[in-house]
Parts: sequence; structure tokens; C-alpha cells
Amino acid sequence: MQLPRIIQALTPGLLLMLAVAFFEPARAAGAEAVRPPAAPTGSPEPAEKGRSAEIEALRAELAQAGGDAPAHSRLGWLLLGEGDWDAAITAFDHALRLNPRSSDARTGKGAALARKGELAAAEALLKGALEHNPNPVRAHYELGLVYDRLGAPDKAMAEFKAAIEHYRQGRR
Repeated sequence: MQLPRIIQALTPGLLLMLAVAFFEPARAAGAEAVRPPAAPTGSPEPAEKGRSAEIEALRAELAQAGGDAPAHSRLGWLLLGEGDWDAAITAFDHALRLNPRSSDARTGKGAALARKGELAAAEALLKGALEHNPNPVRAHYELGLVYDRLGAPDKAMAEFKAAIEHYRQGRR
């Protein structure tokens, strides 16, 4: 997998801080508290063991009980990790219907749209997520990826630095 241009330009120290910001909390929690991004282009990466079973169980639960916005967002993140962009967008849309201010659902839908190549829509959603998000690290990171793909390295770097700064402040 080829890394985005802006990531290639980061110093090793900044790159390490970004990696810690997204992977360490998930490992410490023993779950996907913070989800690493799925592959932005090409074939989806192989699913983690048990992810498919978790998706099916969550779908069954949501079909039976309806669920709340966080449950639909969780499903969206799992589907995003599987590389199923359209199904992820549908799950995030459902979460947003239940809670239009959900920054988690906005961030997830923005990430899925970016991976589909719908960069303008992704940018708008991620900016909206930052307006409502008390924990903006992931939204800044995803917006940085969008700006990198749009060919705006200065904006991308600013978003990556904002993600690192918020992470240092204890936000996730």
C-alpha cells in the first residue's frame, strides 16, 4: 500500500506521534476504541479475525431492536474497516437520522466518502464534525487525508498537526 504524499513528508517524530494517537488507545482498550483507517484506495485490506461475525451480530441486533445512533456508527466503522464504503455510508446515514449532531457518524461518513473519492462531500462533513466534536483527533486526521488527496499539502499538514496537538491535550 502506498502512503499518502503528506504522510511520506512527515518527520519520523510526527509520524510516530500520529501512529501512537490512533493505535495505542485501541490496543490499551483491547478493542476498537480508536479505529485505524481502512485502505484509502484499491482492494480492502483483509478483515481482522472476528470482524465479520461482529458485523453480522450487530446487524441482527439492529434489525431486531432498531438500535441507537452509536450502534449504527459502530456498524459503519466496522463496515469501513471491511472496505464496504457504500454499506458504511448507509449505516452512518442511519446514525445521523437518529442523531444529526453525531460527530462520530459525520467523521465516519466523511472517511467513507473520501475513500470513495467524493472528496468535496467528505471535506464538508469532516468540517461539520469538527464543529460538533469534543474529541476531534480522528476528524482532523481524516480531513488531513482529504486535503492531501486534493493536492493541498499545507492544509493537510495543518490538520495532521492539529490532530497531534489535540492528542497531546488528552483528546481522542
